[in-house]
Amino acid sequence: MDYFDKISTNSFGIFKTVDNNWNYTNIMCAILIVLLIIILIVCLWRRSSFKDTGNTEKLESINLENIEQESFNNNVIYMLHRNDCPYSDKMLKLLNPNGDKQFTLNNLPVVVINIDNPDEYQSIYNKCAILLNNEIGTPTLIHGDNIFMGYSDNKDEIIKKLFPSEEDIKAKKEAKERADNLIKLHVIILVGRSSCPFCLKARDLMKKLGITFHDMDSESEDGKAILHKYNSDGVPLVCANYGQNIIKGFNEEEIKKLKNKE
Repeated sequence: MDYFDKISTNSFGIFKTVDNNWNYTNIMCAILIVLLIIILIVCLWRRSSFKDTGNTEKLESINLENIEQESFNNNVIYMLHRNDCPYSDKMLKLLNPNGDKQFTLNNLPVVVINIDNPDEYQSIYNKCAILLNNEIGTPTLIHGDNIFMGYSDNKDEIIKKLFPSEEDIKAKKEAKERADNLIKLHVIILVGRSSCPFCLKARDLMKKLGITFHDMDSESEDGKAILHKYNSDGVPLVCANYGQNIIKGFNEEEIKKLKNKE
């Protein structure tokens, strides 16, 4: 009897005994192998479902199906997006280079809301509009009451704005109080920069129309406070009727309306 004949006639692994019946050891080995195969399949499936997006926390940490009830808490980041906006597309590719259905930023899930068709996120979109004073632009990222507007290719800059430090929060509070006090003092405020052509246009138009306004440089502490309050990174910005009307950018028609509200 050679070596292979000995193996086939003894209880070894999953091989059969002389009478071709499975013994107890063979049955246990077969069950163990089946279980290992099932575990391997499950692990491979889970790996394909959660591709690496540069973050360590899995998206299972929040129920995305119930995201409507999770609006504006610290577990969600909302991105206002428009398909035909090139900068919004660039921002989306920066944050989600793999094109995953679900992705994260700073270990939190990002919910993309198409502002042309908010669908099931309509109530969240409405809250975003209130938070942004109806100045909806794309791309815009919102985490709690922290907002990042416009495009940036610097992910660290985006995260810093959405997740401010204690010092940043304190500075933001002080800037808001400063801005609120300034708004109470002036009916109309124009925040601009001397080198900005659109600021010059807004300033000249308001003077031509005889509109009385308080001129602020965007680099001054007062100007920065006003811009910060209204989440504006650009100029000119016109704050009218004690903050009731906000005009971002040069808008001739809206500026002309101020004449009738003086």
